[in-house]
Amino acid sequence: MNVYRKIICLGLETGETPIAREIGHFIHIITGVAVFLGVSFFIIAFALGYPWLEAVIFLIGIIVANVPEGLLATVTVSYYLISKDFSFS
Repeated sequence: MNVYRKIICLGLETGETPIAREIGHFIHIITGVAVFLGVSFFIIAFALGYPWLEAVIFLIGIIVANVPEGLLATVTVSYYLISKDFSFS
């Protein structure tokens, strides 16, 4: 039985699926937006006279708060679009 499994598995590709590519692309976009917002608020906080440590904590807080919120929405929308596409085909 092992020989048959090996023969069958030889023809399979382990490439990246389209949904994995799209989710990876969205993750990069959301991460970029979160970092941009974090750095922007860091500069604003530092310019308003906050100590640098508080500004850095604020930077980390903005990034950590934005990434999980955006990823959940991204994955949900991606699954919805894929299931909608499969239902019509």
